[in-house]
Amino acid sequence: MRKIRRRSSAEEPSPPPPAPPPPAPPAPPARRTAAELVDGRQGVAAGLWGLAQRKLRDLRGRRWEAATERQRITEAHRQDREARKQAREELAKRIEKETGWRPSERTLRRHAAAGTVPRGVDGDKMVRQAAIDNAGGIARFARSRGMTDYAARKWRDQGGELPEQIPESLRFFVTLVATLVSKGNRYKQDQVWTTEIVVDGSAVARVAEAARSGEFSAVNDLVGQLAADQFPWVGAADRSFEVAEVVEISIVK
Repeated sequence: MRKIRRRSSAEEPSPPPPAPPPPAPPAPPARRTAAELVDGRQGVAAGLWGLAQRKLRDLRGRRWEAATERQRITEAHRQDREARKQAREELAKRIEKETGWRPSERTLRRHAAAGTVPRGVDGDKMVRQAAIDNAGGIARFARSRGMTDYAARKWRDQGGELPEQIPESLRFFVTLVATLVSKGNRYKQDQVWTTEIVVDGSAVARVAEAARSGEFSAVNDLVGQLAADQFPWVGAADRSFEVAEVVEISIVK
């Protein structure tokens, strides 16, 4: 009789390796609410803030070139007061159009302090409108997020989550205080320069966020480099900017 030889445990075949886990699905696009776009402000406080940012950009315009540092500081304070005044007037008109009555400045201040809105006003829509005003209007808001004007208006009127769809490139108007460096020499120290720049790729989100928030320090070097590269210089030379301060960044319509 033939004996059946049993395999030792060492001779047992190894089990097949486990199948690799399936790849994780791509992350959904980031979404931001209107409140996040206005740094958590609510009601009249959001409405006044968004309008003031928009009015301030309109007042600043492109008139910084010939100003001294002291003149810029004085003018900035004056423009800030004027922007806030215009914001209160504009918001009162909007509320009158929506409700049929026009609130006083005292009423607006009271609601702004409480983060509320007058009776009959859609507070959520006011916050969404504030985000649009802060961006500079429907067209600039839509461009900064790769949306159509129609989609931006629909979001303003109907709400919902806002997909963050940063476009591949954007054109910005910039004003900066900088010293020109050309062929190793420094010229026009701390002069105010204004120009338009095209920003591409991953840098678009950084510059667009700076334009939205008004916090420019994190993109000083980037904006300075792009401004020097794209400035309409006369003649060829190796030029760069030593940026002391970025004064303004806004999306060009």
